Amino acid sequence: MSTRRGRTIFLTGPPGSGKTTTGTQWALTRSRPTWWLEWDSIANSLAAAEELGYDCIPSDVSARYHLAAEIMAVQAGHIVESGVDCVLIGAWAPEPVVPGWETWDTVTLLQPTVAVLLPNVEVAVRRNEARARQGKSGVPEEWVRQSYTHGWSKWSSRANGVVIDNSLLTLAEAVQALEDAVGPD
Repeated sequence: MSTRRGRTIFLTGPPGSGKTTTGTQWALTRSRPTWWLEWDSIANSLAAAEELGYDCIPSDVSARYHLAAEIMAVQAGHIVESGVDCVLIGAWAPEPVVPGWETWDTVTLLQPTVAVLLPNVEVAVRRNEARARQGKSGVPEEWVRQSYTHGWSKWSSRANGVVIDNSLLTLAEAVQALEDAVGPD
C-alpha cells in the first residue's frame, strides 16, 4: 500500500507579516498531519555551528541563508514523501532580490503552493517593532519598508500562488484564511 504524498506549502511575505506565528499555528491546528520548517531558525542554527568552530559552515550570511534553503528543501522532500504536509516558512520574493542568486531553486522542485501574507506596510512595521521589543528577530524598519518593493502581490498571478491581506485579521482569522485559500488537500 503506497502512502499518499504530502503537500508542500510555502508561507512567505515581508518581515512583520506574521509568517512564523501564522504558519506554526496553522500547522498545529490542521486536520491533516502537517510539519513546519522555518528558514530563519535553520539559518540561525548554522550561525551557531559556525560560532562553535565548525569550519564547514559558510561565514557569509547570504551563503548561510542559501544553505538553509537547501536544507529546508531536502527536509521537506522527506517529510512529504512520508505522506505528511510540510509548511515552509521564509522570505521568498516572486523574483530574486539579488539577481543571479535564486535561493529557492531547490524548493521549486517540490512544486509548492505559495501563500503570501501581505498586510499593509504600516501594520508590518508595527508587528516587526513588537517582535523586536519581545526580544524576537525583528529587523530594522527600513528593511521592512524596502521589502515592499519586492512585488509580493505578483504571486497571485501564478497558478500556485495566493495572497492574503492579513492587515485586520486576528491570528485565528489569518489561520482560517490560510486554510480556506490553500485548502486541506
